[in-house]
Amino acid sequence: MIEYAYNLHDLQVIGCPGWFTTSTWEVTAKIDQPPADWSSLSVNARDSIQRQRLQVVLAERFNFKSHFETKELPVSNLVVAKGGSKLKPTPDDAKNKGSLSSDGNNGRNRVEANGVTGDVLVANLT
Repeated sequence: MIEYAYNLHDLQVIGCPGWFTTSTWEVTAKIDQPPADWSSLSVNARDSIQRQRLQVVLAERFNFKSHFETKELPVSNLVVAKGGSKLKPTPDDAKNKGSLSSDGNNGRNRVEANGVTGDVLVANLT
């Protein structure tokens, strides 16, 4: 929940108590009213609103507090192979546009994306 709420990867969340990676939680939250223009918002705008709402839930229900630091972390370069990219543009009328799924060993065997931007794909590969 913290990773999603603050748009982080697991290696960016440090200094947590031992139970942090083993305990699971079910959270049900109800919003007062969705924005009137929700359906016209971009996926990124809706995602941003959902993240902000989850930050409030974490603070109010779990008394969650955090701080941010700048640290050097390992990076990977995603490069095009010798044979060229095998990525294909998504047609405008594609079904399931904006979907990303993975299967296998923790998503390590297969990732299928349809109509997602490069940053979303890279975040999933990370």
